Amino acid sequence: MPRIVFDTFLLFSIFIFPWWVSFVLAVVGFFVFKKYFEYIATCIVLFLLYSYDNGTFWTTEIFLAIFTTFSYVAMMVLKQNIIYYKK
Repeated sequence: MPRIVFDTFLLFSIFIFPWWVSFVLAVVGFFVFKKYFEYIATCIVLFLLYSYDNGTFWTTEIFLAIFTTFSYVAMMVLKQNIIYYKK
């Protein structure tokens, strides 16, 4: 039940708060919940809502894919190496 409530709050925060607040909430959810794939969905929605096309690499879809994949894998490695999560 708490995951549903958090996801609903995250969804509303994407449309109400600035992009960086929603991104921080997605990162917090990543560390709180197990297998939090909503992080990837949040990154995609934030990119679609707040990006604009000015012809640079930073605003292309390939950058979104690289950033989302790299950050997800990096946080998985970080999450596994934190003492709090080890059993």
